[in-house]
Amino acid sequence: MSDRELLMRTLGRLSLEATPPQVDALLEVTRELTFWAPQLGLSTLRDENVVLIRHVLDSLLLTPLVEPPSTLLDIGTGAGLPAVPLAIIWPQCQVVAMDSKRKSHWLVSRLATQLGLDNLQHACIRADAEEAQKAFAGQMSLVTCRGLARIDRALDLCRPFRAPGGCIAVLGGPDLDERPLDDGQELQTVAIPGADWRRRILLER
Repeated sequence: MSDRELLMRTLGRLSLEATPPQVDALLEVTRELTFWAPQLGLSTLRDENVVLIRHVLDSLLLTPLVEPPSTLLDIGTGAGLPAVPLAIIWPQCQVVAMDSKRKSHWLVSRLATQLGLDNLQHACIRADAEEAQKAFAGQMSLVTCRGLARIDRALDLCRPFRAPGGCIAVLGGPDLDERPLDDGQELQTVAIPGADWRRRILLER
């Protein structure tokens, strides 16, 4: 199965209606991450198919679990994951990719310009910095992080930014299956069809 076929199959399984330019953009992100992320020390993966499955498609596994948000903050975005794929598939959503590392800022800004993603910006600050709190606290209808930290720490970083009625989505984590769920939390598993890859996602509403 080609990367395009796998991508189209996954989009269909996730009930995502992507335009041809969106499909092309997701494949372009895959190529760019394969080339740039290892050089910037953001990833050691060099295989394009692995990057597509474990990073780009993995970022989209959240979509069947939440309504498309109007605003999204991705904390500790690194190479722009899940921020960039979600900005592509949700063009009406204003996405902020947050990471204090300048190499992350360079890569995400490059992708936003190259792909014409006017709805994507990078905030080069730490989530626990006063500057971040002043800029985004209580404003985001969806707050995401992907393998950022242990669950309690990840939730503590995300909660200040969630708007009333909003949602937090923690994609993976070292203790995700060990921690008991609190009220308002649910744990979901979503798989990529045709690939041996699945993602555990903690939602807090």
